[in-house]
This record gives sequence, C-alpha cells and structure tokens, in this order.
Amino acid sequence: MHLGMLEAHLDAASVMDTTLATDTEPATALEKSGLTPRDYQLALFHQALRSNSIVMLETGTGKTLVAVMLIEWFAQRAAAGSGRRKVRVFLNNTVALVHQQARVIGDNTAQTVHAYVGAMGLDEWDETAWTRTWARADVLVMTHQVLLNALRSGHARISDIDLLVFDEAHHARGSHPYMLIMREFYDHCAPHDRPHIFGMTASPLNAHQSAQASVHHLQASLDASMCTVDLTADQSSRSKQIAGSDQAAGPSAVCYEYALPPAFAPTPLTTALEAACGSAKVVVRGLRTAPVILALLGPFGVDQMWLYYLRQWHRAAALRPAPSRNAVASALPDATAADDPLLDIAYLKSALELARAHCGALLDAVSDNEQMLATETVVHPVPQLRALGLHRRPWADVRAQLSPQVNRLLGILLQWRDRPTELRGIVFVGRRITVVLLAYVVTLIAEFDFVRADVLLGAALKQSGSIDRPIRSGS
Repeated sequence: MHLGMLEAHLDAASVMDTTLATDTEPATALEKSGLTPRDYQLALFHQALRSNSIVMLETGTGKTLVAVMLIEWFAQRAAAGSGRRKVRVFLNNTVALVHQQARVIGDNTAQTVHAYVGAMGLDEWDETAWTRTWARADVLVMTHQVLLNALRSGHARISDIDLLVFDEAHHARGSHPYMLIMREFYDHCAPHDRPHIFGMTASPLNAHQSAQASVHHLQASLDASMCTVDLTADQSSRSKQIAGSDQAAGPSAVCYEYALPPAFAPTPLTTALEAACGSAKVVVRGLRTAPVILALLGPFGVDQMWLYYLRQWHRAAALRPAPSRNAVASALPDATAADDPLLDIAYLKSALELARAHCGALLDAVSDNEQMLATETVVHPVPQLRALGLHRRPWADVRAQLSPQVNRLLGILLQWRDRPTELRGIVFVGRRITVVLLAYVVTLIAEFDFVRADVLLGAALKQSGSIDRPIRSGS
C-alpha cells in the first residue's frame, strides 16, 4: 500500500507523549554530527525527539539516517549529563544487518560502536562481562534475541538503555523477540527509566488485519506513534529550491502502465517434463515454480527456467562418482526410490532429450556435456547458462511469449540502444529465480546485445558478510 493511503489512519491513532526535556537544541547536535539530512529527515528527527516514534518510509529513503542522528543526539546528551551511564541499543533481525548497521553508525557518528551476535558465545557471558561491555561502548548493535537473552538472564537492564531502536519494527507481533522485550521488560520498567523508542519500517501492514488495525497494533506494541512524510511533496519543494542554481535536481519518478498477463497455457516443455519425469525432485520443484514464472515472465521465461534447472541438475549428476554414472543403463524404468542416483540420472537423460527436442539449438552446450554421463572420465562443471547468449533470437520472434511487464521493460531499455554507455540501472524483483531468469531473457534477445546484464543476490551475506557487486565491473 502506498504511504499516502495510510495517512488517514495515522490521524486517528493514539499518540504516546514521552516528550524529552533537554537543554541541547536538535540543530546543534546535528551540526556536531556532521550529517547532512534532507528536510523530511530533519522533520522526522524532530518528531522522534518529542515522543516515541515509528518512522514509516519506503525502502531506500533514509530511515537509518534518522536513527543515526538520534543516536548521536542521545550520546551527546549523555556525555553532557552527570547521571547514570546509559547506552544506545540498535536491534536487527539478522546477523548480516547487525554488521551492516554497525558500520553505518560507526562511519557517521563519533561514538564507539560494538556489534554482537549469538555466534560470539554471548550466552556464556556473566553479569561482569555484560557490565564491561556496557562500559566500553556507546552504541550496541545486536540481534533482538541477544538483547532478550541478556535481559532475561539479569545480566542487562533495560533501564541502562536511553535509546532503543527497532529496525524492521513491523515484526513486533505475537511472540517475536521485539514484542517480548517490550512486554516483559519495557512495560515493567518505571516510566522515567524507560528507554526512548524509535522504530523503522517500510510497511506496518499485516495480511490478517486492515490498514488501520495494523497501524494501531504496531503503535501499541512499541508504545510509539507512527509518523511519515509525503516524499512527493518534498521532492517538489526541493526542485523549486534548486531551480536556477548550480545543484542538480534529484531523481524523478516515471510510472509505466502495462496490461495484466494473459492466461498463458503451460509450455509444451513443461507438459512433457511432467509426463516423463514428474517424480524427479528437480522437475517437482520446477512444476511448483512454473506458474509463477509464467505470469511474471511468460512462456519464454518458463522454458529458460527449465534450462536453468536442467543445467544445475546436470552439473550435480556430473560431479557424482563415475560408477554411479556408468550404471545408468541398469536403472529400471519402474524404480520408485526418489533418492536413487541411477534413477535420477535416467530421469535427467530423459529430461535433456525433451529439452533438446523443444528448445533445439539453445541446448547445444548441454547436449554436448550430456554425452559425458556415460564415460568414466572426470566431468567438469558445465558452463553458466548465460553462455547460451550466443543463440540470440529477435525480439519479434519471442515477444508473444513474454509477459506484458517484461515487454514493457524491454521497451524502456531499448531507449538506450544508441547511447549504451549512459545506461546504468537496477531492476528489483521479488524472487531469486526471477532475478536470474530476467537477466537471461535480456541476454538472449538480439536487440539487447548492448546491455550487459548480471544478477545481484544477497544470499552471500549469510556466509561471508559481503555480496558480489557486478555493478563495479560495469554491468
């Protein structure tokens, strides 16, 4: 739901007044921090100082910067005071976000920032260790469960926190740690000793509640009031301010309309694979995904999905020990063991033959490697699917097999054909498989040979704390 559609519900929501009494002007704190917020971020900062607040802004519009300003402001107030030492705590839902946000806060404030996750063995810490941690850091960034465990063990006290930030605050429901921290500890803390609450969310909506009920529920959960801004008005205001100046205008938004996808029938390859190999794990997985890809990308995208899955399947089979591959011929057609490697390879051979029959030259690279399955030689991993870009097809040949939104996207990209060096873009989608397939679709169409498309997936964050950035290489 668009932000503006929620504003009517915000007027009726209860506002918990926890106004701060302080001698430091907000503007002074911002000057000391060296941050340069936009007007709407400054307005949200002032609102968040006056009362517990949940900021609702779309992803990428700078909610974290408001939190950083609050952290710096509270830290400066604490440094100027003489009361009991308190810290700021920034809570996240994932380990990757803990490290990311800790870097952001450390880079943009003058505070000592420490990151804490469960893998550090924090459950073994005693009260002395936690007290030492409290004394060394100004800002603690951690997963929600780390703080909940520390509070429940008695090693940490919520009264020792002056600012408590909830990232992705819409998770504060049911038995989520956000909710448990608030109900088990915040509610039982004396009002004058409670931390100031600041939440951030891109959408407070819940599928099981109306918009108004969702907003009220989240406000009650975090004892805070919801606030947002009209970024469209803010953009218009900024454009007027910089008119005639040397500053460049901010980005503009353009909306493109497209028709709803037609009722595409399952592709012939889908039907053939279901009939011949419907019990194979890879085919079962593909049959679950195919209807989604059919609506999002169209039949051409579905066939690319099958080629992608078959290539992964072939690679896994090719890396098995040679004896398992050589015995393919002995696999009985009526075998039923789902995990039988012989049956799996038999299904794979059948699937490759079907794909070759339906996709022709597009599967040449796979058919060559498929011959290796019957040998004892070491089989190397097959090439990436993008190698199939050598068999580009005219857009006119596949346009009817693409969804309306994909054709609209291609039409937009085509505007850069005569000036390809100016093209830099990011396309956001909701599914990992769609990311991969959309890049392949663009690569396979002849008119878009000027586009260097690649994928950017966040899965690597869980493993190494970083992600591959093909954009740096010009993609």
